[in-house]
Amino acid sequence: MTIENLGELCQLCQEPLGDDAKAIIRFRFIGYGKLEFKMLDGTAAHRSCMNSWNKRHEFVTFWNKVAFKKFGKDVRPLQIDDTGVAYADEKV
Repeated sequence: MTIENLGELCQLCQEPLGDDAKAIIRFRFIGYGKLEFKMLDGTAAHRSCMNSWNKRHEFVTFWNKVAFKKFGKDVRPLQIDDTGVAYADEKV
C-alpha cells in the first residue's frame, strides 16, 4: 500500500517520508501542550525513527493520555511491543 506524502518530512529525522504506508506512523492533531512533542502534532514519522527515538516511551504514554482525553475511543492507541517496536495499528 502506498500513500502520497507530497514531500512531507519525517519530524524526527527530517528526511522525506516516502510512499510506503507501512513505514510511516501518522499522528492526529491533538493540540499538544508539551513543547518537546509539538513537532509530531498532526504530522508523521518513519516507524524506524520512532522505534529508535530515545523519547519513544515518554511520547507514547503522553500521546495515549492526551489523545484519549480528546477523542475517546475514536483514536487508536500507540503501543510498544515486547521488542520495543512502536505501532499505531496492526503490526507490520
